[in-house]
Amino acid sequence: MNGPHPSVHAMTPLQAEFWEQNVARLEAQLLSQPLGRLFTGKLYLNKNTPFPGLDLSSARNAGLHLSPAEVGRLCMAPDESTIRIRRLREQHDGTPAGVHIISANKFLQQGERLIVVAYTDAEGVAIRLNALHLARVMLDDHAPARFGTVAFGLMACAAYRFGFSKITLFAAGRGKGSCTFGPEDQIGYL
Repeated sequence: MNGPHPSVHAMTPLQAEFWEQNVARLEAQLLSQPLGRLFTGKLYLNKNTPFPGLDLSSARNAGLHLSPAEVGRLCMAPDESTIRIRRLREQHDGTPAGVHIISANKFLQQGERLIVVAYTDAEGVAIRLNALHLARVMLDDHAPARFGTVAFGLMACAAYRFGFSKITLFAAGRGKGSCTFGPEDQIGYL
């Protein structure tokens, strides 16, 4: 995919050059992989209702509408995922307030959801979502090898495309000195 996407944020010439020479190439490489081909945008609100995309427009982000494929890549949601969108306050576990994109797919542990939050960080302009927080990912031990690597790579490419300045997360243990999860709960952690 050459050139900035039509709905990409306004890039400086240096950012556009970096996009062309690095990020667009990485994205194309990831999408050419068998696992990358799982992110075509076949997402659902429920079993029978296709996901229409996500509008993240604001006063500073006029017209930022993400297609289902863009949401899937930005939120690590492969095809056949179900998607829910919630605007929530900061959570007790430190997950920031913002637009919570909650997905379920066959690669997650039974009953688990993958949660990505689009939020405004302390360095950003208050009316623009400029950061992402990966709040929860609990892959099943039957998830394909490198699924997390490819999905996170696509997330990072999409984040750059749309002007998100950072992606934050807590890996198993939430930054605490000891982890209460067993090895089977840490798929992808290492």
